[in-house]
Amino acid sequence: MARVRRVYKRGTYPQNPIAVLKTNERGQFAASLEPAIYTVIFRRRGFRTEFIGLEIRPDGGDKELRETLQLASDCAS
Repeated sequence: MARVRRVYKRGTYPQNPIAVLKTNERGQFAASLEPAIYTVIFRRRGFRTEFIGLEIRPDGGDKELRETLQLASDCAS
């Protein structure tokens, strides 16, 4: 099952994601983004939601982003 990633320009979450991406069978996704600062949201049922900041610079090339999701806790503390 493909997982969905949402990408927002800094300061725009939760309104208007600039990209909604689905992963392939290996959990990989790709997007072309303009230079800016972004927040990437990793969300999957049974795992904690992760918010990752990402800066794309005008002089930058390809970037690789790796994230390992942590299991969600069913227990309230």
